[in-house]
Amino acid sequence: MKTNILILCDFYLPSVKAGGPLRSISAIVDCLKNESDITIATRNHDLADSTPYQNILSNTLMQRDNFKIIYLPEKEIISGIHNLLTQYHFDIVYFNSFFSPKMTVLTLCYLKFKNINKMRIIISPRGELGNGALSIKRYRKKIFLFIFKKINYFRKIEFLAASLDEQNAMKAIFRKKNKVNMLPNVILQQHTDMISNHKIKNHIKIIFLSRISMKKNLDYALKVIATVKNTVEFDIYGLIENKQYWKICLDLIATLPKHIQVNYRGECDPDNVIAIMKHYDLFFLPTLNENFGYAIVESLAAGTPVLLSNQTPWHDLSENNAGWEFDLSKPEKFAHQIDTLSLLDYAKYDIYKISALSYYLDKIKNNNLKKEYQFFFSGSIK
Repeated sequence: MKTNILILCDFYLPSVKAGGPLRSISAIVDCLKNESDITIATRNHDLADSTPYQNILSNTLMQRDNFKIIYLPEKEIISGIHNLLTQYHFDIVYFNSFFSPKMTVLTLCYLKFKNINKMRIIISPRGELGNGALSIKRYRKKIFLFIFKKINYFRKIEFLAASLDEQNAMKAIFRKKNKVNMLPNVILQQHTDMISNHKIKNHIKIIFLSRISMKKNLDYALKVIATVKNTVEFDIYGLIENKQYWKICLDLIATLPKHIQVNYRGECDPDNVIAIMKHYDLFFLPTLNENFGYAIVESLAAGTPVLLSNQTPWHDLSENNAGWEFDLSKPEKFAHQIDTLSLLDYAKYDIYKISALSYYLDKIKNNNLKKEYQFFFSGSIK
């Protein structure tokens, strides 16, 4: 008998702005489609856009190829989830966020109020419980965490981490009150692409491709690049999620020296990420926290080395010549690495590009986690 799974996520296809969490759900659905009956409840609009999707019915449970889905208007999210839980049987409820006010927080309160005990409840925080992520709006998050840990009903909830770092962070928070599982993110297979022979000596083309928010740390990247000695072309792609934060970044851009050229290229369609990434020498993401980082995977698939903070699970890039990671307390190390790379010509730099693509092919693309996901999501309460 197939397992009935209800997935609650803020955004799903045809969203183009939601980034990694959306792709995580798509990959999970692809893994489980033949083993489980999956229902997805999500918003009827994209991130940072209140306009409902065109040609998609709201508040109607629809059958797709391998799953069912309902798109809920903002004011009817809670009632829509209530209707699903009362009209249908689910073995598992899977939350794709810990702090989502409606999809997670209020729904958990509903489950507690109704004292629903027969379902297995799984939460994947998607990096929300890392130290860097918790530092943003920290007091509101601390209050919810405090309440969550005090309510006995919530002790039955399982967590799913995507890396050992994330698992350890969650174990430190919840101690032994909640079970914390770990499964690396399963990914949809990416096409690969790489351009060689285009690196210019004493010049470097860097890309930042992510949501423009405090967590992604674009202002830090700009401060680092301001200290680089050689010529830098720095292109920024991403949804402006926080306009006040973007104003801070614009003020920093206005003060940059003449040998640093910065361009905002707008939002990027998820289907075009690799095609864009391949034209750059380096992907720079000094993030405060990532539990996975789909853009990192796509950069490697494009043969573009990555420069990261040490707040991601990608700790073996340097030993594989695919990238570098440094502590955020040492911005001079990021700047020195950029300067060192900028000096190289294409013949020397292509070693890193080939290594980045090889890392993706050897360590990511061939990492088949399908059976592990099918086993984890099999059955109800364990």
